[in-house]
Order: sequence, then structure tokens, then C-alpha cells
Amino acid sequence: MESNMNTAETMIKTLKWNTRQRLQYIEIMAFYTGSVSRSDVSSKFGISDPAATKDLKLYSQIAPGTLSPFHKNIRKELTKMPKLYFLDLGIRNVVLDNFDEMEFRMDKGMMFENLTFKLLDDRKDVRKLNFWRTQSQNEVDFVVNGKYAFEVKF
Repeated sequence: MESNMNTAETMIKTLKWNTRQRLQYIEIMAFYTGSVSRSDVSSKFGISDPAATKDLKLYSQIAPGTLSPFHKNIRKELTKMPKLYFLDLGIRNVVLDNFDEMEFRMDKGMMFENLTFKLLDDRKDVRKLNFWRTQSQNEVDFVVNGKYAFEVKF
């Protein structure tokens, strides 16, 4: 496991500075707003849509944890923007370049939500994991197996 982390850390460190900045932007947008789109990245950095798509694909390789919205209509569930999570919080810290102790971190709530995602995602009795968001942007962090809703606070 340590070799996988070293490989990912090495990959992130060898990226060009501007690519790392875009990945950091994707990470921040994903955690603070729950979503990030190709047009967000391309307009913010003045890059082409294919370049923004490449950055989003790279991000999903580093942080493949995604959480789809809960919806009774499966087509709507598939087309709504998912929330993105890191499966390895160490990699998240590298991307954000933040290694502060938990008590001093401004993002401790997001880290705790990410950790909760990872713990739920690893459970064998969790067959389906979603989040729920209303049109007015009120949100429940996790809906487990379509029955149990959890709001995570640190």
C-alpha cells in the first residue's frame, strides 16, 4: 500500500505547476460545492474543453471515489452531477498541499465527510451509497441502501 501512495505522490509532484493548480481547483470545487464541470475548469483557467476534460480524467484517476445523487428516477440519478471523494486522504492532502494537524485545519469537516464516505464505501452491507440534494441546495450527505440518511458534522 505504501508503494501505491509513493507512486501517486510522485506522479502528483512531477506534474507541471499549472496542472497541479487546476487539480487543486477541481478538488476545492468538488468539496465545497459538491460538483465541478468541464466548463468550470475551462472558463476559470482559460483552457480548451479537451484540456479541461483531461484534467478531470486525471483527477478521477487520483480520486476515483464518486457519490451519485439519490433519486427515485434512475435516469435523473445517472445524469445529475456526482460528488467526488478521495479514496486516500493522504493523496488529498498532497493535492491540497495541506499537512496541518486536524485541530488547525480549515477543511476538517470536508475531511471527516470524506473519511465517512470511505468507511461506508468499504462496508460489505452497504450495497448502494448516494447523497441527496434539493433544488434549493439543501443536502443530506449520505443515503445508504436507499433507506437510511446521514448528515456528517465534525
